[in-house]
Amino acid sequence: MGTGLEGVAAKAKEDPKLVFTSLAHHITKELIWESLTQIPLDTAPGVDGVDVATAKETFDEWVEDMITSIHRKSYKAPPVRRV
Repeated sequence: MGTGLEGVAAKAKEDPKLVFTSLAHHITKELIWESLTQIPLDTAPGVDGVDVATAKETFDEWVEDMITSIHRKSYKAPPVRRV
């Protein structure tokens, strides 16, 4: 799946002084789903208690809100639980 991020990586490699102001427009529902499907099912739930299987089942319920908040630059990723 081409995400457009390959082009960004190529430009960054080509011109190390190039400054990117925002990459939020590259975040799509399809990219989030693709990323979610690459997480192994046996990983621990996040700090919010949601595991991968539940996230996949409820994907359509939360993805649009997440994308909207990312594009408005108001999204804050939850903390990562270290064990």
